[in-house]
Amino acid sequence: RHRLGEASAELVFDEPDGRFFLHCFRTSSERQLVILLNSKTTSEAWVLDADHPEQAFTCLAPRVEGHEYYPDHGLLEGVWSWFIRSNQSGINFALYHAAEKTG
Repeated sequence: RHRLGEASAELVFDEPDGRFFLHCFRTSSERQLVILLNSKTTSEAWVLDADHPEQAFTCLAPRVEGHEYYPDHGLLEGVWSWFIRSNQSGINFALYHAAEKTG
């Protein structure tokens, strides 16, 4: 983390496995920050409420060799939700939906 105008910075995330690329982005809702780690066949996502950037990232689902998933966040029928494209059921990807955990 780095505040503009300050000299110091805090390490937010470190991925020691050189097979993984790190991507950081805001979801479509702009309410969540995502750190997405991808290798050729495996992924892992860490998420954080964008309104509370001082908090720690939480792992959405731990990496499992051969499982790729790509999360996004948005509003569905008035409920903040996660939309996850995943190949958990085989080589083809499917789209999954999960309501955001509250409280």
